[in-house]
Formats: sequence, C-alpha cells, structure tokens
Amino acid sequence: MGRRGYLLTTWLFLALVGVLVLAGEHSPAEVSTGPPPSLSSTGSGDRLPPFPPLGLDRRLSAISPLVQVIYGDEAVMERNASEVASHHLLLSGGVAEIGWAIYRIGGLAYGGYPQAISLELGGATQPWAEVDLAVGDFTHQRWAFYGPLNPEELSSGQVALDQFSLTPEDVVSPNGNAFLLVVARPGAAVEIARVRVELKEVPARIGTYNIEWLERPGMRGGYERSEEDFYELARIIASDYGFDLVGIAEVVDQESLNRLLTYLPGYDAVFIASGRESQHLALIYRTGRVEILNAYEEDAIRIGNPFLRPGLVVEARIGNFDFKLMMVHLKALFDSSSKAKRLQQAQEINSWLDQQFADPSGERDFIVLGDMNDFLGSPPLEEIRLEGRAERMHFLTEELEPGDYSTPEYESTVDHIAVSADYTYSPPGGPEREYISGSVDILPLVDIYPNYILRLSDHQPVVAAFRVAVDDD
Repeated sequence: MGRRGYLLTTWLFLALVGVLVLAGEHSPAEVSTGPPPSLSSTGSGDRLPPFPPLGLDRRLSAISPLVQVIYGDEAVMERNASEVASHHLLLSGGVAEIGWAIYRIGGLAYGGYPQAISLELGGATQPWAEVDLAVGDFTHQRWAFYGPLNPEELSSGQVALDQFSLTPEDVVSPNGNAFLLVVARPGAAVEIARVRVELKEVPARIGTYNIEWLERPGMRGGYERSEEDFYELARIIASDYGFDLVGIAEVVDQESLNRLLTYLPGYDAVFIASGRESQHLALIYRTGRVEILNAYEEDAIRIGNPFLRPGLVVEARIGNFDFKLMMVHLKALFDSSSKAKRLQQAQEINSWLDQQFADPSGERDFIVLGDMNDFLGSPPLEEIRLEGRAERMHFLTEELEPGDYSTPEYESTVDHIAVSADYTYSPPGGPEREYISGSVDILPLVDIYPNYILRLSDHQPVVAAFRVAVDDD
C-alpha cells in the first residue's frame, strides 16, 4: 500500500465498543482518560484545546449531520455527513509543539449517534509520524484519548481500538454535537484527506407515566415525597426507561414539576394547568433530541366539566419521525356515571382524530397515550380504536406479556399507548413503519424499588420504541 491513501479507521462503538483486529504483530495504542504523559511532558500539554471546545458547542440549524473542520471558532469546511467530507488538512508538529485539529460532527441531536468515524490520510503523512485521537466525553467533561498510533497502525489501514467505555449520552452534547480531536505529536506531519461518518440510529422511546399526586415535599394531600423519592422518579424516567418523551399524569403544580426537573438535566416539559381539577398533565422531553413544534390544550376532552382534565396535544419531531401526540387522563372509577363520562371523553378523542385525518395533506402519524382508566376491549377504548368497523388506532398494550401490569396492585393495565394503525403501527409480517414491533414494555418497578407503591406511585410506566431515520408520510 503506497503512502497516499492510508486509511485510518477509528471505530467509536459508543454503547458496546468492539475491537478491530490488526494485521501484523505490534503493540497497539492505548486508551487514557486524559492527555498521555508523553504529550504533557513535551511542554505542549497546555497547547491542547480545552474541553468542551470554547464556543463550538452550539446547536446547528441543519437537521442533517455535518462534519466540520474547525479553526478557532469558525467552521472553515463542512460537508453532509452522509457523504464523504473531502478536504486536505495538514497538521504539523514542531520541535516541541503539537499540531491539532478539531472535527465537529454536528446536527446529531435529532437523528442518531456516530457509530464510526474514518480518517483517510494523504501522501504527506510521514510513515513514522505519531498521531493521537481523542473523543469528547461530555459526562466527565474531558477528552478521552487513544494513542499514539504507531507506524504499523498507520500503514495497516486499521487501528485496534480498546473500549472507550462511552455511551451516546457521553459523546453527544445536549446541543447535538460530537467532537473528534486529532493531534500530531512534535516533529510529526499528518495529512488528513477525507473524513467519513457512519451514524447509528437510536430509536425514540415514548411513553406514559402516572406518578400519582406529583407534589413537592411539605404539601398536604397525597404523598409527601422526600428528595430521594424525587431522585428515584427521575432515575426511572431517564435511566430505567430512557424516555425521550413521556406523558406525566397527576402533576399538582408547576413548582412540583420543576422540582422533578432539577433531577433531570437535559430535559424540559410542556405543562398545562387550566380548569378546576387538582391533577394536571405534563409532557417531559429530552431537549437534545425532541423538537416540540407546537403545543396546545384540547378542551373538548373535558366534555364541559371543569373538574375533568383536557387533552394535552403536541406536534413533535424526533429525527425524521414527525407526529402529533395527545396525552389524556380520563375519568376514573367504574360506577355508571363515571363510565358514561369516560365514554363521552373517548368520543371526543375520536372526533379530534376525525378532524386530523380529514386534512388530506396533514400528518398521519398519531399517538394517543395516557391513563385511560379502562381496559383493552372496553367501550371507551373501542371508541378510540375504531372508525366505524375499521381499526384506525392500534393499542400497543395488546402486545404486553402476561403479568405486565401498569397498575400492579390491582393486576391490571389502564395506562395505554395507541398509534395510527395504517401509518405508524408495524403489524407482524406486514410493512415496517415507525413503531418497532414488540417493543412496548412495562418494567417491574415494584420489584426494583423498595416500597415502590407507597413511596413513588401506584402506576408503572408504559414505553414503546419508534424508528426515527425515515418518516413514511
């Protein structure tokens, strides 16, 4: 293989990092959490750029990922990351100085995460040059280094990469940027000819969670939760379920919601609190991934009763998946009056769907979720599911395993997610749409958290996963 066109492939497996096998026998480079001692010992350690790169971690307006070469705080070259970003950049290290370049892979917030980054080195690269690579680690606010790459690694066209032990949340900033640092050691000359980025789609996780009287400590009525309880509720949302978007029922007030959000960095919420009911609705979403395009209250779901809750509607986009979502919390109890009101509310949801589908050029991906206080096959849920005799909305909770209960105390499921049957749902053996078949789930939180029902909620969340790479409408 000639000097021109050496291919240096750096696999950045972010969730489970693999190891590429090198041709030949040599000692591979090593991973370190900070600058290698040999870089610092040259006296040039203070010449490394700070992390995060000052002024560079800002949200890009482009949804399509871009690879950008950065000088100072200016992007001097950029290409769509789905193509090869072709340019020639020469890094030269002096006698006691390093040369470096930062690559910003931006516009990742909505679509996915970098799975692999390839650098093709040009003919000006010295075969004996020592090169270090570093990936930005936002969780620990540092560069995670790999290097130096030795001559055999350069000439073989592959690099053996031990685990960086980084997750997508570590590598991609809340503004949707990932950073790669290339360092030429003192005396080295490195020509970077091309950069290629391969993206890994990360499905969106959407669901519903009735937290049961979410209120700040010291308020009367309902639970008086401790700070540890709020922390564990946040851990359920962000870690156990990994929600990108989740509807929250029974929020007492904005202050209570804000208390929960203090334990959820990288999340924000849409909240409504009109009418005379004391339990309100909120939608908590991951700001680095979810675009809320519009939000409004659907008052018709109250059926004229100020003590009942309206619907909370958002128009949102995650990657290329755009959709309309209505969250509801329907009338509780099973006396004849309550069941009649719940059926009326379901009829209003059906009317709202009629209006949405009546627009021939409008959105076709719809999600209706929340605490519906009723079971699969009940008259209210059938009212939502059907248009005439045809299924218009498919209830994903039909796919739950036996024993998966959203209300485990009563061994039942009253919290549901329904999606457009002909546009979003992926039927077994049928067309593959946004919903990932079989992904709906309920985690057994009552078995994970001591005294879960007493301390946290009498409901368990329901979650489903959706593809975000391609939208079908």
